[in-house]
Amino acid sequence: MKFEAIFGGPDRPRGYLRDKLSEHITAVPSGGEIDWVTYYFRDRRLAQDLLQARHRGVRVRLTLEKSPRTGRANEQVLSMLSGPDGLGDGLRAVAHRLLPGLLWTPHLHEKIYCFSHPRPIALVGSFNPSGDDPETEPDVIDEILDHDRGHNLLVGIHGDALVDGLVQHTRRMHDGGHGILERFDNQLNKPLRDTDTTILFWPRQVGIR
Repeated sequence: MKFEAIFGGPDRPRGYLRDKLSEHITAVPSGGEIDWVTYYFRDRRLAQDLLQARHRGVRVRLTLEKSPRTGRANEQVLSMLSGPDGLGDGLRAVAHRLLPGLLWTPHLHEKIYCFSHPRPIALVGSFNPSGDDPETEPDVIDEILDHDRGHNLLVGIHGDALVDGLVQHTRRMHDGGHGILERFDNQLNKPLRDTDTTILFWPRQVGIR
């Protein structure tokens, strides 16, 4: 398995990691596919990149937490992407179905970004596009922080078996029911392996060894 580690942080140019995602979006041609799962998504320029990709004929699937801990954090991007010229059925805002009396709320916390072209790649790590420019809700960013300003990481994974497995995982997340027993779903939690790498799925998160 080949991989590349992409580090962001205060020692990098502003927007370093989100610019990497933008570059990957732009590189996918008509007929290609983009599959994302993320928790926070407030970057309206990245949202516009996804819309432009869809309008040029890319199949875009985005699975996004509908009600993160800071409840209104994703509202602007959701409004952009769910409008008449949005992503259509490519947008899935996840709201978990809960049991009566449950004292805690599960959330979708994975960060997976898959691109079919120019060669298949999946990026996983700690980064989600939590910041915006210009920033219109400083109180929100004060609470959740801008992942481009702190130390965060995306690992770019190459290798047919692992990338295909991550793509299939994101699509199960996109199409799934997201009930309270989701964390026990064998298909969602099944490790992915190739000759020298294993990808493990904890509840709603991803790890590599």
